[in-house]
Amino acid sequence: MSNKIINIILIILVFLTIFFPLKKDTSTSFESKNVSFIPDLKHGDVLIQEFVATDNFDKFGFEFANFNKVIKKGHLKVEVTGGNKLKKFNVKVDELNDNSFIYFKYKIKKGNKYSIRISNDVKEPITLITTNAVVKNANLIINSEKKDYNLFMSFTNESANYNFTWYLLIVICVFNCYNILRRN
Repeated sequence: MSNKIINIILIILVFLTIFFPLKKDTSTSFESKNVSFIPDLKHGDVLIQEFVATDNFDKFGFEFANFNKVIKKGHLKVEVTGGNKLKKFNVKVDELNDNSFIYFKYKIKKGNKYSIRISNDVKEPITLITTNAVVKNANLIINSEKKDYNLFMSFTNESANYNFTWYLLIVICVFNCYNILRRN
């Protein structure tokens, strides 16, 4: 393959990475002080986590734990209200990994109040992780009863990652330097 064709391919790749960069997530979470579990969320139970956003975020999540119990079917229903916007999510519980975060793509704006309503339509109880850390302007309500702890939540921001573009530019430079030295 000629050097011109290789250079053209590398330059096209650079432009593709500039216009369609890889994504990078950065996250923050509620303080993990005295992490514990909510009592089992049974079929028909309703959990509501309220909070005021401390920053802008692209996704939010909470930690699911089921102590290696296999749940074959059912959904965890999640409704998010905030900033005059309601969005509903249905999560298949058989696709959840024990002791991992469930993330939801939902834009959160700094200063807005949000309410996350979680209900369980699964026959078996499920468990979510909580924190006893004091979280300003946050409340957890389970079946209309206010609790003195909160869901252990994580918030992420997506940003463009242009590292691959730089790697391609370095490859182009090295390739061209090699060709120049080879000709001399």
